[in-house]
Formats: sequence, C-alpha cells, structure tokens
Amino acid sequence: MPRKWGGNRGGASAGAVRRVARGHPRPVVAPGQSSSLCSVLPPTQCGLVLIAGFERMTVGAPADSLPRGKRRLEAQIVGVALLSTIVALFAAFSVYQWRNWRVDREALAHETLVMADALARSAHAHVAREEVAAVDTIRELIAASDRKVAVAYAPKGGREVRFSSQGATFGPPPVKPVTAPEFHYRGLQLEAFAPIRVDGEQVGAIALMVDGQDLLISRFVNIAIALFLSAAALVGAGLMARRLTRQALAPLSALVKAVDEAATSKDFRARVPVARDDELGLLTHRFNHLLATLESYDADLKSALREATLAREAAEGANRLKEQFLANMSHELRTPLNGVLGMSQSLLREPMVPSQRERVELIMSSGSVLLMLLNEILDLSDLERGAIRLESKPFDLATTVGEACDAAVLMAEDKGVALDTEIDPHAAGRWLGDARRLHQILYHLVANALKFTSAGHVRVKASAHDGELILSVTDTGMGIDAETLPRLFEAFTQADAASTRAIGGAGVGLSICHRLVGLMGGRLEAKSEVGRGSVFTVALPMGRDSAAEPAAGQDAALRVLVAEDNEANQRVVRTVLNALGIDPVIVADGEAVVRAWSTGAWDLVLMDIQMPLKNGVDATLEIRRLEAERGLPATRIVALTANAMPHQVETYNAAGMDGVVQKPIMIAELQAALVRDRAA
Repeated sequence: MPRKWGGNRGGASAGAVRRVARGHPRPVVAPGQSSSLCSVLPPTQCGLVLIAGFERMTVGAPADSLPRGKRRLEAQIVGVALLSTIVALFAAFSVYQWRNWRVDREALAHETLVMADALARSAHAHVAREEVAAVDTIRELIAASDRKVAVAYAPKGGREVRFSSQGATFGPPPVKPVTAPEFHYRGLQLEAFAPIRVDGEQVGAIALMVDGQDLLISRFVNIAIALFLSAAALVGAGLMARRLTRQALAPLSALVKAVDEAATSKDFRARVPVARDDELGLLTHRFNHLLATLESYDADLKSALREATLAREAAEGANRLKEQFLANMSHELRTPLNGVLGMSQSLLREPMVPSQRERVELIMSSGSVLLMLLNEILDLSDLERGAIRLESKPFDLATTVGEACDAAVLMAEDKGVALDTEIDPHAAGRWLGDARRLHQILYHLVANALKFTSAGHVRVKASAHDGELILSVTDTGMGIDAETLPRLFEAFTQADAASTRAIGGAGVGLSICHRLVGLMGGRLEAKSEVGRGSVFTVALPMGRDSAAEPAAGQDAALRVLVAEDNEANQRVVRTVLNALGIDPVIVADGEAVVRAWSTGAWDLVLMDIQMPLKNGVDATLEIRRLEAERGLPATRIVALTANAMPHQVETYNAAGMDGVVQKPIMIAELQAALVRDRAA
C-alpha cells in the first residue's frame, strides 16, 4: 500500500513563499529618495559613514527611529534570514514531496500488477475450468481493494470477461496481447496489462483500470501539514533572528544615538562603551577615537576663534583709535594752517613790494605742500577703508579744470614751467559727476608732472569720446623708466631715492588717483620715455548735464552768516570773504547762529562744527526744523570745518547741510561754494 503522507520533514509552497515575501519585503529605494545609512550598508560601513558624516544627520531625531518609508537594518537582517529559511524549506519540501509522489505511484503500479496476477488466475479458473468459486474470488479481490477497479480478462481464443468495483464510473481498457506486465497512467487512473501463464504457457491476458485519486488527496493533506509546520518554523526562526539581530546591533544603535547627540549638541566629550570584541566593538573604539580627535580639534578651533575674536576686536579698536587720531590730527593741523594759508592768500591779493610778496608766496607754497601731504595721507587711509563716497552732481568742466590748474600755478611759476589747458569743443560744457574728486585727480596729476619737470611745459587736455570724458596730462620732464612704470600706481612708489631727495613727496598721489579713477569706473594709464616726458590719461564714463547753465551773478550781493568760535579763524574768514567782496556776519556759538538766522534773511550759512553751547550739526538740525514749521525755503548751509573725514561728511549731509569747505580755507574753494550758492 502507498504511504498516506511522507512530507513531515517540512516544506513550503510557492504561496507560502509569497506570503512571507509580503511580510518582509526587500528594501527598495524609490527614485529620487535616498535610503537611510543603516538600511543599505553592512554594519561596519554604516558606522563609518555615520561617523564621517554625523553633521549631516537629522538634528534632534531620536536615535532609535527612522523616517517613514526607510528600512531599518534590523528588519533587513531578519528579512534576509527568513528569506534564506524559506528558500531552504521550499527546496527540501519540493524534493521530498516529488520523491514521495513518485514512490507512491510506483507502489500503486506494483500493487496493481500483483492484483492483476491474482485476478488473472481466478479469471482463468472460471473461464477454463468453469469454477464458480473463482468468480467469488475475483469479486472479493476487487472489494478488498481501497480503490475502484475495473478488470477485463480475455483467454486466448475466447471471449472477454469484465468485472468492476461497485460505484466505478469507468470501465476496463480493452485487453491487448502482451508478453510482459506493463502499466501507464492516464491522468489520475492507472492502466495495467499482464499476460496469464499456466505451466509456462500463455493462456490469455488481463487489463485493469485503477483509480489513483486517493494519491492526490493524500498528497494535498501531506502538503498542508508540511506548510503548517514550515510556517511554525518560520515564525520561530524570525523571532530568534530578531532577538539575535537586536543583540548584535545594540552597539550600532548606541553609535547612532551618540552620533545624534554629538550632531545636536556639538559636544564631543561623550564616549560609547565598548562591550564587544568584534568588528562592531572595533567600530565603537574607532568612533570613540574620532570623538576624541573631534573634541581636541573643537577645543583648538574654539581657542583659535577666541584668539581671532580678540585679535579682531583689538584690530577694530586700533582702527577706531587710528581713525580718531587721524580726525584729531586733521583738526589740529588744519586749524593753524587755516590761519597761515588764509592770511597768506589775503596778503597776496594786496599790493606789496616784491621782496614781501616773495616771502608771502614762500609761506603760501610751504603751507600748501603741508596741506597737500595731509590730504594725501587722509585720502589714502579713507581709500584703504573703503570710506570714500562719490556723488553725481552737475559741474562745469572748464571751471573744474581751471580750479585744479590754478591750485598748481604757484608751483609752475616757481619752476618756470608753462602750464597750459586745452578743452575740446565737444567736451566743453556741463557734466554729471563728482567734481571734487575730479579736481583732486587733476591736481595730483598736474602737481606730479610739475615736480618732475624742470623746463618746458605741462599741458592739460580734455576731450570726449564714446560717452567718456578723456583727460590727459602731458609733461616734458625726466620721464619714468620701464622698470618703475608697471608699479607706478602702488602706494609710496617713486622713481628712485635720488629723485625723492631732490623733489620730495610721499609717493601716494598717483596711487590715490588710480584708486579714485577705479571707484569712478574709469581707467588711468601712463606712458613715459626717459628723458622725453610722460603722458597720463584718465578716461571716465560720465554723462552730460542737459540742464541750462546758471546765470552768472555777483558774489557781493550775497548775505553770508558765519558761525565760528575761534577768534583767529574768525579773522581769517572775514579777511577771505572781504577779499571776495562780501561782508559777513560772524557769531561765536551754535545758539547764536540759530538766533541770527531767525532774525534775518540769508543766502548762505558757513557753519563751523565744533562750537560751544550747540555744535554745528545740532544747529543745522534746529534750523531745518524751524524752516519746516514756518514753511520757509531751505537756506543753503555749508560746513566750514577741519573735521572732514568721509564718515563725518556723511553726518553733515544727514543733518541737512548742502556742502563742505575744508579748513584751511582756500579762496578758490570758498569762491566755488559761493558761486554754487548764487547758481542755486
């Protein structure tokens, strides 16, 4: 008899495999979505990546949680273990069940052949010898079988006899002559054929049809039991794998938590206990070493940052002290120079004997050189700090060029060098730009040309081309050698020591010009040949002023109010203004200038800054407030001060002042301010 089931060693069907696969899917990373560190790497690599990139981890996330949609390393390991178990069980189950199925079929075939032989003998006795008991034997054999059977017997040369089990729905196959037993399956039914021999002689043949459906039912029961046992084995394997995985990954979880804490707190003093002597233990040890290195690095970095902060604060403090020092020195130097240069200019306007004029001109020249050096140092400091602010206002080109050249006339006359100007008709007229800085650039270039020219001429030419104002200064001086020319615009650069001693100068004028031209968006170029002179060319992108030129007027009609507390400076201002045909009203403090302004109508207020009772800025603010309350037009207020640093000028402009005239007072600059007031 065949075995009823033989798969008790376990197995799993494809359906079981699919169910487990749905319970523990493989980690899949969707396009555009990065997998978590620990879900796609082996433990050692995962830990190293966490250590190397802990700053990029999610700050504040719990160490034992991962974002939704990310697979945990624990789940992956358990899934791999279960998948391996499923594959092994399925392979063993499939082989075992297939083998049992084959053995069962072979056993059925053998049983059928044995039955066929017994039935054949009984059938032969019934047919050949007409034994009635043989029929009962056949029926007993068929009834004793657990399966439904249909039998056909045909003696040699005789008629065919058929028998079948009760309830059989099929008949026996036709008997065919065979010399040896044979069988084959037709679906779930087995056909068997066997010869009948008596005393070695074949006397007939028998054919059987046996129902094998019970084999299939037995196999299904066997498979169901095997699947149940396999599922139980999988559950046990999963629980065991999960427990072992958690124990194995506990050090890695501690590492992840430590990385989170370090990334959140930026504190690298924590250490992770080394509880194992394997790769994860080595990883923990290396991580602790990395934390120690980061702690040392962080301490060094904080120390360096503190030192850098202290150094920066010290540098900023030193820079503030330097600025304050420069502002104080500027004020202290300009105040006495104001008296020297102001009175010298006034004296030069009066008739005097040649020897006296020569002495006054020497005083004027020396004071001008000292003022120029002071201005150069202050301008260079402002340029280095980026404190220069440019303005864009209408100016007359001929006036600006003329004023710059007039400031250098005494130097040209002293050296006997002709100073010429030439303004192209296309460039003549009014432009928009910073006239003060343009005046400064031209003056430095002309003064530099005169310093290095002992004979001949210095020519200033202005032209316009493609929206640019082109200014060139040409001299017939000693020239500049090819080695010095490339570094000519560097600060404190001069031709050589001999020229420095012979001619003087600090060597910053050309550097100032170059930086100012750069701030104005232009370019400054120099061409020179030793012994034949030099040409300096300035190209500035400037627009033309389309407004009509102001009508000329007489300065004598101006009503000027002066606020100045220093008696020497009062005398200088009065002398200079008288020389220009103006009789000013002078007051000595800020409150007095506000009262004087309130009681009269003034065209211009020259406002000193440092005064008792109320300084010039506060006095200006008070005047602007009163103008707004009374609905009066704004009076032009110009600062008259030795404090003319860029940040100070910004304060004056913010208070409502319209301009600045620096001390020491130069008649040309003061006259220009008066002309602008008349134009307004």
